[in-house]
Amino acid sequence: MQSKLRQAMAVLMFVSTTACAQDVAHGHATPSARIEGCDAFTWNVSRELALMTQPATSIDAARDGNAVAVKPDKHYLVHLAPQASVKFARAPARSRTAENAHAGLVRFRVAQAGVYRITLTSKHWIDVVDGDHAIATHDFQGRPGCDRLHKVVEFELPESRDLILQVSGDGANSVGLAITPAPKA
Repeated sequence: MQSKLRQAMAVLMFVSTTACAQDVAHGHATPSARIEGCDAFTWNVSRELALMTQPATSIDAARDGNAVAVKPDKHYLVHLAPQASVKFARAPARSRTAENAHAGLVRFRVAQAGVYRITLTSKHWIDVVDGDHAIATHDFQGRPGCDRLHKVVEFELPESRDLILQVSGDGANSVGLAITPAPKA
């Protein structure tokens, strides 16, 4: 009896998750209204929420310039190192350091220039480095009650260049990450 109940619950969870993802993908629903604490964003973050509810690819962030590559439109769980052991591409723009802070670097590129969103599940500071200079933040939003999207930061990014994404300054030793194109205005 218990095994049939577990099986039925697993099927129900799969069907409801799939239906929600299909609704979001087709623009029929806003998942922020369905995920507690995420309805306070003033931006449409349905794409980011849909990604962040998918299974994550687990990776280890680099402690130096040999960063692993990540791709846009994919959910990653990035395992970080103690911040004192990380050699940043550039010093973080904000020197906020939590007790037992963790940090790391990943590499990415976008196929088309434009505004992109970097979404994290933690309070880590985000810097994007292009060669020897940091790319300025275009805009940002954060909602502490939304566990899936603690912060969403927009950057104007160049096409087809290796960029370094560095996170720093928070005690969490792993972080959910997604990079997505911002919706066209």
